[in-house]
Amino acid sequence: MPLGGLYNCYNVLAAYAVARSIDLAPSYIAERLRTFKAAFGRQERIEFRGRHLVLVLSKNPAGFNETVRTAVELAKGKHFVIGLNDRKADGTDVSWIWDVDFEQLQDHASVVIPAGVRAHDLAVRLKYAGIAAEAPQTDPGKALDLLIKSTSEGDTAYLLCTYTAMLDLRAELVRRGWASPYWET
Repeated sequence: MPLGGLYNCYNVLAAYAVARSIDLAPSYIAERLRTFKAAFGRQERIEFRGRHLVLVLSKNPAGFNETVRTAVELAKGKHFVIGLNDRKADGTDVSWIWDVDFEQLQDHASVVIPAGVRAHDLAVRLKYAGIAAEAPQTDPGKALDLLIKSTSEGDTAYLLCTYTAMLDLRAELVRRGWASPYWET
């Protein structure tokens, strides 16, 4: 299974249980898991300018906590763009960011870039979490430029974003020719 995180282990176990309950063979299930490809924004991997970018949709405190934990503990992530928007598809109340355990990044992250429409609110939250974040970036292109400047070739960076922040940053990756449009992934 090409996805990390304890929460994905639970998802796989649940899917396996359902598949077995309808009498699918274990070998059939195993083959489906081996050939599984992540959907848009679900630990999707993109290569750009010699760097590796992992895009992870993070829509609420529980999801953010798991994606941060996965990036830090399992993948030893050190470079992050955290995107927060408050458009209709995201929900306009972003007070939930205070329920996210961003403190997990304290001793691990070397670069944290708050991005998106609500980047400044996110920067305040990160400050209270003891994270020395970069300047907030409301322009997706500037957030990516700062990420490139702050990382080296071969590094892996994590893009943890709400839905429309992911769309904005991914659209910039597509515009630059570093990713395919999500309907082609």
